[in-house]
Amino acid sequence: MMRTVLFLCTGNYYRSRFAEELFNHHALRAGLSWVARSRALAIECGINNVGPLSPFALKALEKRGLVAKDGKRSPQQCAAVGRTTARSKASAATALMARAKAIDVDRRSSPLLLAQPRRNTMGYK
Repeated sequence: MMRTVLFLCTGNYYRSRFAEELFNHHALRAGLSWVARSRALAIECGINNVGPLSPFALKALEKRGLVAKDGKRSPQQCAAVGRTTARSKASAATALMARAKAIDVDRRSSPLLLAQPRRNTMGYK
């Protein structure tokens, strides 16, 4: 049975997409029955996002010897959040995080990861 982990970030353009690609690469290599997906919490905030995936994310993957397998897909909004006000998005994101934490997962054998908001994982400033 394939399990899914969801990475969230603001625009589904930098961090969550990088995490999705990196996770899927390592899960496949390790033979894990996990697949990562990524979505945006506030896709409309990415007005400066040009193209399907950040060039910084692509470079960070290349630096690790990886190629984005889903690099042509456009950023996608998290359906659980939708296009609502910032306050209701924050509430929905909090609810998603609480639900994820409530899942009973054996952390020794299950690679459940959640992307940290506004954390620089790409090496850019």
